[in-house]
Amino acid sequence: MLRLSSQRSTLNIVDDQIGAPTSAIELARGLQHVLARLRDPSLAPPDSGVYHMTCRGTTSWFGFAKEIFIMAPSHYAIPELVPITSDRYLAQAKRPHNSALSCDKLERTFGITLALWQDALAEVMLEIASQPESSEPKPPGSGFQS
Repeated sequence: MLRLSSQRSTLNIVDDQIGAPTSAIELARGLQHVLARLRDPSLAPPDSGVYHMTCRGTTSWFGFAKEIFIMAPSHYAIPELVPITSDRYLAQAKRPHNSALSCDKLERTFGITLALWQDALAEVMLEIASQPESSEPKPPGSGFQS
């Protein structure tokens, strides 16, 4: 979003797809907790199966973009954000309207709850703000996924 804001004055952002933006930092913290639990010989092995790990809370891509620009360092341009529907966004792959995952099993088994997505975003934005103004935001993979 920040990179795009330097290239365009208006951004069309999908507003009918819901997910849980999750930072790599929060995922790493959660995985550290899981690994510590798995290595503890005094605890029974957890149930096998699929576990979901995402930040708490949900938002649309549009809501996420809005929050990014609310928190953006002052040297970034703030574009006009236009909410659009999925059918107006030409994506190569179809996405579900609601891709939020349940982390209940992870919470029950490991006692883990990740931060709210807004708090995780604030942490990432502080990291970006600490970079020199001339530097580009870090490449994909260092920030958020949804």
